[in-house]
Amino acid sequence: MLAISQIKSFIRDEDGVATVDFVVMTAAGVATAVALTDSVRDIVSDMVDEVGTAAAAVNTSTSFSDPAGEIGGGQEDGLN
Repeated sequence: MLAISQIKSFIRDEDGVATVDFVVMTAAGVATAVALTDSVRDIVSDMVDEVGTAAAAVNTSTSFSDPAGEIGGGQEDGLN
């Protein structure tokens, strides 16, 4: 009979319940984050590749000169 009363006492004891709840909820949050990361990885990878392709297609200039002669005319237009 002593063992049954000890088991009942252990089941009714609520010390540390908040800690157990915190650990379980944290584990659930981590598992959810891992699952979402795994499911989104391919989509994000495709988007990054598309952005890289678009960025490589942009024509950038490292000087202030106008190689195509499209901006203003300078002295020819009398803008001095």
